[in-house]
Amino acid sequence: MKKITVGRDSGCDIVVSDPNLEPVISRVHAEITLSGVTYFYRDMSMNGTVINGRKVHNEEISIEYGIPVILAGKIPLIWERVDALLPCPVQKTKYPDVQKGKTSGPNSYLQSVDFKELLFSFKGRVNRSTYLTYSLAIGAINLILLSFAFMVNKELFIVLYWLLLLAAVWPGLALSVKRCHDRNKSGWFFLVALVPLLSIWYFVEIYFLKGSNGSNQYGNEPEYNTDMKQYTVIAVVLFVFSYIYFIWLGAAHQLIS
Repeated sequence: MKKITVGRDSGCDIVVSDPNLEPVISRVHAEITLSGVTYFYRDMSMNGTVINGRKVHNEEISIEYGIPVILAGKIPLIWERVDALLPCPVQKTKYPDVQKGKTSGPNSYLQSVDFKELLFSFKGRVNRSTYLTYSLAIGAINLILLSFAFMVNKELFIVLYWLLLLAAVWPGLALSVKRCHDRNKSGWFFLVALVPLLSIWYFVEIYFLKGSNGSNQYGNEPEYNTDMKQYTVIAVVLFVFSYIYFIWLGAAHQLIS
C-alpha cells in the first residue's frame, strides 16, 4: 500500500499553497492511499472534504479514480497530481475535467454542495446569493405544488398547504440563521423580522448587505461560486412565474365563484 498526504504544510506530498485558503485548508488535510486499484481517502481536517456532493469529515472512505474531491468545499483535488505520485493501473474515469482540476460546468457547483449541511444545519454562514437562490427555489416549489392542489380540490389544497409550511420551516430557518451569521449577528436576529417596522431593518440586512469580510465568530467567509449564477436565474424565474400563476388561479376562482 502506498500513501500520500494533501494539505498546506510544506511537508505534504501535494501542497495547497494559497494564502487565501489558509483558514480553511488544514496543514495536513487528508491522506490518500492506493491499495491495488482502489483509492482510500482519509479526511483529517477541520473543515472536511466534499466528495461527489457528500461531505466527509474525519473518516476514511474508498473512492473512484477521478471522482470530484473538493477540499473544504472550496478547492478541487487535481487527480493528475495524485496519479504522478500514486499511479494506478486503471485510469479510466467518468470525470475527465475533474481529473485535470477543471471544475467549471453545469455540475461543478452541485458537486461541491453538501445539501444536508446547507439546508438542515444552523452552523456556519451563507452569502446573499446562496440565501436568495435557495429561499426562492423553496418558495417556487411550494407555489407549484399548491397551484396543482388548488386545481384538484379545496381539501387537498388545505392539507398540502400546512404540510408544505411545516416542511419548509426547518430549511428556511437554517438558511436565515446562517445568513444572520454571515452579517456577524446571532441567529436570534431572525426574530426582528417578526416585529412590525423593525422587519425593514432585517430585510435590508439579509437581502442587500454583504457579509462580513474574512472570518468572523461564526466561520469563514463563504466563497462565491460563479457557476451558481445559472441556478440563481432559474430560481428567480421559477418563483416569479409560479407566484403570478398562483395569484391568477386565485383571481380566476373568485370570478367563477
